[in-house]
Amino acid sequence: MAGNIGNAKIYPEYCKAGIDYVRVGMNTGSLASKDYGFYSPMASLLLDILGTKSTMIGVTKHTKIIADGGIADAVDILKCIALGADYVMLGRQFVKLVEASGTIYRKDSSKTDIQIEVTREEAVQLLKQYGSKAELHRIYYGEHNPSFQTQVKVTGLLSTWLANLQEKCNYAFTMVNATDWETYKKNVKFGRVQ
Repeated sequence: MAGNIGNAKIYPEYCKAGIDYVRVGMNTGSLASKDYGFYSPMASLLLDILGTKSTMIGVTKHTKIIADGGIADAVDILKCIALGADYVMLGRQFVKLVEASGTIYRKDSSKTDIQIEVTREEAVQLLKQYGSKAELHRIYYGEHNPSFQTQVKVTGLLSTWLANLQEKCNYAFTMVNATDWETYKKNVKFGRVQ
């Protein structure tokens, strides 16, 4: 696997080099673009690569595309797949789940600047009781770099996230008359808006 690429013209070079997978996306993650000040919009980049793939004559191997960065929810996953991604890489979406690695904290209601560590079991109970008002969070290091450290709100459980993903996928497949991902990709209609 190689990456990241932020220009569709590079994709054929990865194919020619025999690379199996390429991460596509340049600083589109939730933390990176604010520090670097530039990024390549994921949808535009994937659409450009899709156009490039159709012109690649004589290339025997198409490197698999992994959309990486700025994927906020199930709808973004569906968009990336529709625009040609073979896989989607998620970071922050899983950090928001109780089951993710890392300590979960809640604010001490009597002292605004004090954080109290809670167990996973306590976090589940607090989410059931208060929902999004539970004010649970954990520290997240984007790109494994302490300079990207931020607090991420803990919002739910993996089972709920997966059920939502399945619901959105079922709906999307129904809308385009698909029963598998290849048919989904083939049947989705989209256009570029300038």
